[in-house]
Amino acid sequence: MARLFIPGPTDVHPNVLTAQAQPMIGHRGADFTSLFARLQPKLRQVFLTQSRVYISTSSGTGLQEAAIRNGVARKV
Repeated sequence: MARLFIPGPTDVHPNVLTAQAQPMIGHRGADFTSLFARLQPKLRQVFLTQSRVYISTSSGTGLQEAAIRNGVARKV
């Protein structure tokens, strides 16, 4: 007999469901800029840093490429 171990059903708080029903905001707009600025102090607390925290939806390889491309003065 095979067993399938997947999460769920998961109870979701009604406030979360309501928030998820709102239109998404673009990552290049003023709304996102404001949200990200409000999140920075808490992100710094979580990661125990005073530096700016960057968020990326890429894999580790994507972050490695970003670091290389932005950390050199010439073409890579």
